[in-house]
Amino acid sequence: LIQALFVLGMTADAKLANAPKLLRANKDEQQEWGRHSTTPRQRTATRDNGGHRALDSSSSSSAMSMPPIDEIEVVQWSSYALSSTCELKYRVNVPSDTNEEECIGCSVSMEVIHDGEAWLGIAFSTNGRMVGSEAVIGTPGDTLEDGLVQKYDLNSKWSSRALRAMDAQTLTEASIEVVDGQTIMKFTKLLKEPGEIEILPTGDNILLYARGYGPSLGYHAKRKSFGLNLM
Repeated sequence: LIQALFVLGMTADAKLANAPKLLRANKDEQQEWGRHSTTPRQRTATRDNGGHRALDSSSSSSAMSMPPIDEIEVVQWSSYALSSTCELKYRVNVPSDTNEEECIGCSVSMEVIHDGEAWLGIAFSTNGRMVGSEAVIGTPGDTLEDGLVQKYDLNSKWSSRALRAMDAQTLTEASIEVVDGQTIMKFTKLLKEPGEIEILPTGDNILLYARGYGPSLGYHAKRKSFGLNLM
């Protein structure tokens, strides 16, 4: 009996001595598993207040966080270099009751990001010329609330008559502000509005870009026309 107890005691001491090694081995196995089982990034659709779908890239921690199949949207943010100091980001918002081909009630969200402090403008045109185009122009203020983003008709090259604010100010999520030395203008506009130049979801659109020397609206320091396929 005494000999049996002695053997059991030796066995228990051996297990205790090996316990740190076992725990360390389990931890190493978990780390190795983690390196080979990284959850892929999923593009999921979220809804804004207007019922539109917009993409957000996030890591899904489990299958339960995957959205329903009918809410997954392929349209995502794209970018275009307007100049060495300015970038345009854009995406098409597709309502849940239509598709990309018909695109009834679709809108486009745009962000213009400029390294510096200046007024910014994006215009939609039929021929690449300023006169006859329809612009979205933003002038930053001291605060986000002071900034102004509106739709304008471009009637003339002369500054006193060039701009006329449109009667129908239908932009949503419109803002302009200066953050860490960058001027950022954001807005969402319907692709098709009565009496306005239609923006095509597919195919080339003719756009104009301009920015000022400073935040006060005046003559442009930089301008260009370019073609853009939104999708």
